[in-house]
Amino acid sequence: MGIGLWGVLLWKRPAWMFHLTFIAAFLALPAFVPRTLSTPVGGLFLFEPFLIGAAILGFSRRGLVFPRALLFFIAAAAGAVLIGIEKGNSKIPLISDIRPLIDVLLGVLAGANVLRFTTLHLLVRTSKWILWASLFVTLAGSLGGLELTGRSEVASLVGASVGAERLITPATYFALAVACAALAMLATHKVTLRQVLPLALPAIAIIFLSFSRNNILALGIALLWAFLAAGSLGQRVAGVGRLFGLASAGALAVTAAVTLFNIPWLQEQLDGFNERVLGGLSGSGLETDGSALFRVDENAQILPMIAQAPFLGYGFGAAYKAPYGPSDYFTATTAPYYAHQYYYWLLLKGGIVLLAAFVLLVAIPVFKSLRGSKPNLAIAAAVTLAFSVVSTVAPMPNGFPTGLLFGLMLGTAYYFDKEQSDVKDVTGTAHKALPLTDARPNRRTLP
Repeated sequence: MGIGLWGVLLWKRPAWMFHLTFIAAFLALPAFVPRTLSTPVGGLFLFEPFLIGAAILGFSRRGLVFPRALLFFIAAAAGAVLIGIEKGNSKIPLISDIRPLIDVLLGVLAGANVLRFTTLHLLVRTSKWILWASLFVTLAGSLGGLELTGRSEVASLVGASVGAERLITPATYFALAVACAALAMLATHKVTLRQVLPLALPAIAIIFLSFSRNNILALGIALLWAFLAAGSLGQRVAGVGRLFGLASAGALAVTAAVTLFNIPWLQEQLDGFNERVLGGLSGSGLETDGSALFRVDENAQILPMIAQAPFLGYGFGAAYKAPYGPSDYFTATTAPYYAHQYYYWLLLKGGIVLLAAFVLLVAIPVFKSLRGSKPNLAIAAAVTLAFSVVSTVAPMPNGFPTGLLFGLMLGTAYYFDKEQSDVKDVTGTAHKALPLTDARPNRRTLP
């Protein structure tokens, strides 16, 4: 039944495959909603059947966008698989290493071809629905009325048991990508706050409730790169003005809420943000932060291993430290094979060859965006680069659904690099090399 419905969607409503991939992957959900399903080939996340369909669709019509650098990365990853098998690495860790990379590869294909089947306008509308629905679900979780899928812990650096609740759901990093894109759009496009706020407001609220310092890093990198790729000095100056307006509006709204209304929950969130995020950026905060110290210890253990096999690595499934702690804890099951510094992880598994293939795949559209002639490419490249930098401390391509998200962003950057016509962006503003996002779908290529 399920396979039949999937086939009907693939044949009759191909555009739905892309929208359903977004919804199934990035919508915040209550904990009682299952995230996986059983299949004859093993367990799959709910979004993966739609993702597979979206990737297949890319090959079904003329005009396939397939980055050549992706072949190099696939070959390097296949080599790391063979090395892992040859060295006798354990089967389950080997498969666990490969699984998120498959989502990255499928995500690149889906992202590079999604606008051949639907429009950016419709994808933005779907994204708005995901973000606003996820915000209400996240607020319900923060207020204590609902248990959510994902991580939940007190927003503290020292393991406090009372305080603001830190919520990281499937919507969190999607919201971060949208927030990065919104800032980049303000820096590179002639848009107004009114046009950006329907996306930016729920995205910023969701990432605020995650109390993560990685968000500050990502937003800063995306904004910096967008300014570099913005084109003329006039565009940069106008972008600064729009960003100042957004920051002023946000600061005014928060100040008014705290001053005029006595809302203990809001004050608790602000205290949590001040302690974990702002306080965690200081030298003393990092010295007492268990998560930061854990990453430092990881790096100290993985680097000597890398030095012994720098060119080809040890293959997927390789461990670099002994397990410890209770048998069902992260430190015993996953940590020996996992590293928060994604580029060290690539070096461990596939050496310089795998790292070079990944860097090449990412670098091509990112550096092409500096030409300044394609604002949509600049936005996609800024978000991709932001997540690539964050991967030095939190491996975006090595998770679910963050691997898919990373692949989609990278694939979209390749699509915008290929684009050539003078059209409009999602806000309806005319630009060169932008998709006709307010047009109706082409009847020859859409159902």
